[in-house]
Amino acid sequence: MALPDAETFALPEVTSFIWRALDGKRTVAGVASMVADEYAVDSSEALADTLEVVQALLEMGVLNDLTPAATPPNPRWEAS
Repeated sequence: MALPDAETFALPEVTSFIWRALDGKRTVAGVASMVADEYAVDSSEALADTLEVVQALLEMGVLNDLTPAATPPNPRWEAS
């Protein structure tokens, strides 16, 4: 993945899977369900991992078209 400033990053396998699945049509929960199926993990673990990846991608500025309706509430994202 190349960032706007031309830095390139290698993504771990699950992160790459999530990145490719975030096509603007699926919800984060839908992507998490795909992760659970693909990697045979518990759905709550898959959702937590997917939310973590989404948050990291948002912070890096490489994911910018995520509508609130596509993202389930996550109390970890709220300011404390």
